[in-house]
Amino acid sequence: LLIIGIKESAILNDILTFTNLAVISTVIIVGLTKSHGHNWNISPNEVHNLTNSTGLIGSGGFFPFGIEGTLAGAATCFYAFVGFDLVATTGEECKNPQRAIPISICLTLIVCSILYCAISSVVTLM
Repeated sequence: LLIIGIKESAILNDILTFTNLAVISTVIIVGLTKSHGHNWNISPNEVHNLTNSTGLIGSGGFFPFGIEGTLAGAATCFYAFVGFDLVATTGEECKNPQRAIPISICLTLIVCSILYCAISSVVTLM
């Protein structure tokens, strides 16, 4: 793709990024219209009596999986942020890396965190 040109590659990158954000935004908006608040509460009679590495599969209420489930989810979410270090390695290609790299890392982290929390909330509410 770089054989065609850097500007064309940047345009294609912008188009693909916009498409990705449009799909994520559509899922969030449509998911909010189909959400049900009771999906965040598990009644004790809906809990199965199975076990896994974190213990029982929940005990009902708003925090059914306890601290073990929260830590298991946090460990899983860690892998969602793999690749952010690549922003720092592109410093040789930008005009003012001392200013641009910290801003881009912070903005990317904020936007991705907001979108990740929004999509996770919407998917669990549907």
